[in-house]
Amino acid sequence: MVTRTITVALAFGLASLASSCAAPSAARVGRAKSAVQKAERARNRGEPNRALHILESARAECGTEKVCLAGLFVALGEHAQATGDPRTALTQYEKALALWREVGDRRGEAKALNGIGKVHDALGQKQKALEYYEIALLIAHEVGNRRGEAETLSNIGSVYDDLGEKQKALEYYQRALPALHEMGDRRGEAETLIDIGSVYDDLGEKQKALEYYERALPALHEVGDRLQLQGPPGRAA
Repeated sequence: MVTRTITVALAFGLASLASSCAAPSAARVGRAKSAVQKAERARNRGEPNRALHILESARAECGTEKVCLAGLFVALGEHAQATGDPRTALTQYEKALALWREVGDRRGEAKALNGIGKVHDALGQKQKALEYYEIALLIAHEVGNRRGEAETLSNIGSVYDDLGEKQKALEYYQRALPALHEMGDRRGEAETLIDIGSVYDDLGEKQKALEYYERALPALHEVGDRLQLQGPPGRAA
């Protein structure tokens, strides 16, 4: 399966909170967001240790600000997951979850639950992953977070795909598409179209698979992706 690029800056989940915080807190949140983006660039350059140092320094700067700390724990979880340390990722996401719940931020809670679900998914604990994804989906829907809803629907679809429950996978992938289109998330839309094509390919419906792969091409060109497909498209492990 094609791995979705982990975009920590988007996953950080602090933008909606900055405007509602007092000035000192908002300033800290802003600096933390900047640090997360800087860390992501360092990791993308192949400097994971530098990225971790940036995140740890930013966490220290948060002091006791719970909103700031929760966002940094999410970012540290994303970093640990991206660098192959799921156990540490789980610990960081759980810290974030506790803080988001303490401050009553439902969007942040859903983000942390999604992260925990991803870790269990990566560890092969599919049913546990589904439990966390389902809670995250419910919260995202309740608070009207269309981006979070689309991400979680795609994650659930991926789990069912891995479990061989292809019709259920299709159901969730198809539910994610309208939200992705509505938000103008062309990359996410293309990836989900490829996922749907891959499911139809697995089901032996080659013509239908081809239709979805072809629908994904314009969006891929828009975002500048160039996929080198060897065999049926899908997520890389």
